[in-house]
Amino acid sequence: KNGLLITGLFSFIFFIACLPAQEFRLLLPALPLMLLFLYPAYDRLVYLFKSRNLRVGLYLFATLLQVALCIRSMAPVMQLQQEEKIVASALRMSGEGRLITFEMDGALRTYGVPQEVVNLWFAPNPVLNAGDMLLIKPLKLETEYHESPAYSMYIRLKQQGSLVYLRSIGNGWELYRIRP
Repeated sequence: KNGLLITGLFSFIFFIACLPAQEFRLLLPALPLMLLFLYPAYDRLVYLFKSRNLRVGLYLFATLLQVALCIRSMAPVMQLQQEEKIVASALRMSGEGRLITFEMDGALRTYGVPQEVVNLWFAPNPVLNAGDMLLIKPLKLETEYHESPAYSMYIRLKQQGSLVYLRSIGNGWELYRIRP
């Protein structure tokens, strides 16, 4: 029984580890399997306490701790989802054209933006046309992806004066239009 559980858990984690996009939320289905696997050891630990009141207290403490950790671990995921919804909502009102972005393409397609979305991660040097829009988070690009082609393209376009600032969408996301 445990062998099947362990095999499934490690197969899933290995599969997630091999994906090019690493997101914490992809590991969420593995957490209940991990808890099932660890429960017998936890149960043996609890019964080291002789008093029923201590065992009940330990169960309550463990439950509260798990709920608190679950809320804390889900908070960034929920915040990212809210951010994605806000950005997608703003883009629905930004007009037609091609949208060039970095790190946000999957969410934008999910939330149904009308623009054709080009991800700079998979197409690092796309052909840029006048009227294309560029959606980026400059601070994140500069701090986390300073060596990436996306950051180099953003700096080059900015230095050439090819970017027309349209608006700030929130949480650092900025929308530009590429001028001819």
